Amino acid sequence: MKFSLETVSDKNYIQSYGHDHIVIKSSQYSESHQFNSDLILSADKILTEYRFSADGKLADSDILLFNKLDTEVIIFVTNETLVSFLSPEIRVALTKNNIGVECMPLGPACRTYNLLMTEGREVALVVRF
Repeated sequence: MKFSLETVSDKNYIQSYGHDHIVIKSSQYSESHQFNSDLILSADKILTEYRFSADGKLADSDILLFNKLDTEVIIFVTNETLVSFLSPEIRVALTKNNIGVECMPLGPACRTYNLLMTEGREVALVVRF
């Protein structure tokens, strides 16, 4: 699905997405760039070196990375087989650090990310393909 008529030139925004990819327009790239692997996206960062554990669950060590993102909200993308990979303990730890947590499918997650980012909110999107 393609969307986003309005652009934010100095921020990372999602130009389109499909079931196995995200197309991001960023000041880092002269053209839109398609990503087909796990990533963490924020308004000013694209982290592609992040990898989930083999079972897809997040560990306590991941909290340190999410705290470094300096974000208000983290949106975790879920799918049919990965309904929610956040343990209650990790949700509590993030919430204690004043980080809101949402889990949703790719489409709504991309639209929510773009909306919050254009509002100036500090938001991060965590995607596992």
